[in-house]
Amino acid sequence: MKNFLVLLFFNFILINNSYSSDKIAFIDIDYVITNSQIGLSAFKDIDEKRKKKFDELKIIELKLKEDEEKLIKTKNLISDEDFNTKYKILSENFITYQSKRDNYIKELNLLRKNEAIEILKKINPILEKYISDNDIEIIFNKKDIVIAKSNYDITNFIIEILDKDFKR
Repeated sequence: MKNFLVLLFFNFILINNSYSSDKIAFIDIDYVITNSQIGLSAFKDIDEKRKKKFDELKIIELKLKEDEEKLIKTKNLISDEDFNTKYKILSENFITYQSKRDNYIKELNLLRKNEAIEILKKINPILEKYISDNDIEIIFNKKDIVIAKSNYDITNFIIEILDKDFKR
């Protein structure tokens, strides 16, 4: 009898089948942010600013390269002291250019991050309403899931709702 109880005890502990009726769903947040109307609009503006600024920076970079080529061509025609002075000025200008470019890239990344946060703030109430309306227990981010049935994916549905709300 004692062996039977021990065997029964281990049977319940080791063989634990879970029959859950909890409703779950998953969403690809990155896809929603980049492909919803609000995300496309916000990131289009950022990309236009980026393109304009990088065009300006490209002109400065070409000017610096041109100045460097001119300086190298005149190296044998001017004194070493004069060459070193001009080279030092050119190097400082190049460092200033790199610093401006790096700062702008940081600003741009911060702007993109802030836009994504603002979009997430608009998505959260939609997800909360979806959870309550559909009796969902939890929504996972798609990138954190290894494998799941596609019928649990609510990404496109949320994009449709977000796009409708954005048009208002």
